[in-house]
Amino acid sequence: MSKFICFIAILFVSLFEVSMANRYLTESVKIEQVPTGRSIQSKPEWKVKISNQCTCTLTLLKLTCPKFLSSIEVNPPVISIDVDGHCLVKTLNPLYGGEFVEFMYAWDPIQFQVLDFIETCS
Repeated sequence: MSKFICFIAILFVSLFEVSMANRYLTESVKIEQVPTGRSIQSKPEWKVKISNQCTCTLTLLKLTCPKFLSSIEVNPPVISIDVDGHCLVKTLNPLYGGEFVEFMYAWDPIQFQVLDFIETCS
């Protein structure tokens, strides 16, 4: 019985840590997506703004971007797709505290979510 209680305690702590990490990820990076009102090749155009809400520098910023496609060319220095299908912000270059990047794409809306980053404070 004590092994079971220990397992449950470890599981609870792990879930709590994941929940806190996800909260931190979403507080550090803000993703805004708005329609531009234009349509390109019968697909709506979207403007995306990704902001670093921290004073620290973020590197290796990755987003989930399932089935990301675009009817227009997306600026690769701002966002690119890795071999796993994740979006790399600034192609893994630093996003400094308070800095933001913007890009536009034309397709069905994508649900961008922060996957991972490394925070560096000095």
